[in-house]
Amino acid sequence: MEIEEKYNLIIDGKRRLYNYPLPERLYDLEHTAPETLSIGGDILNASSWGELICKTVICLMSLHPKKKEELLEYKTEWSSSNIFSDKKRINHVEILSGLFVNLNHTALHSCWLVIDLLAYFNINYSACELIIHRMPKAEPVEIRDYIRKQVKEEFSVYLSRHKLFSKEKIVKVIRNIDYLNSYFSKRRSGYDDLYLFDDALMFATMKSKFIPEFASKTNDFTKYSELAKKYLDYLSDYYRDCGYYSKNT
Repeated sequence: MEIEEKYNLIIDGKRRLYNYPLPERLYDLEHTAPETLSIGGDILNASSWGELICKTVICLMSLHPKKKEELLEYKTEWSSSNIFSDKKRINHVEILSGLFVNLNHTALHSCWLVIDLLAYFNINYSACELIIHRMPKAEPVEIRDYIRKQVKEEFSVYLSRHKLFSKEKIVKVIRNIDYLNSYFSKRRSGYDDLYLFDDALMFATMKSKFIPEFASKTNDFTKYSELAKKYLDYLSDYYRDCGYYSKNT
């Protein structure tokens, strides 16, 4: 698909992953997390940037060991702080005996650190592949629009075939979810669109938090809480029944 190639998008079941263009320094990395980093034949799985940094250092030390003294002097171009320490400090994790790594970084700088470490340990980028996951808020607008349209179409078919809803009722369900979405999109979260989830469990979690938040803004909490739950349960059923499962589900 042309849109997949344009944005290095990888569709894994229903999950949307992105092939990071090593060694570029992207800036749109807020609300992202790593999926896997391949270094030659080694595949590192991680669900947070901090976890990936730790696993990367351990892997690289096994491939091309460096003296502790060298690591303690190591710094990056984008930070004046040392990356490694021989003492336990705030947001430092011990990765080898007596060696701690600084994890006090944003997602952007964490990703950049992984890139810099590969170079520091003389790893050829052509032998590496970094796959990341972007929450909807961090995805390109074109991808968001494409997926939202696709989900709405599939959801409508699901309501017709599995719930036996009429066309009129399907239109009503979509209209009400669109209304709820106008509130949902204002939340300060990487998940900012009800139609752009790629994990049924994450949707269920966010739904349970959102319903009372939404109902509290109305003059009848019980009524609007029940209505919001009613319509979002339809969407929750769709995500659950149509294969929206993460690697950890």
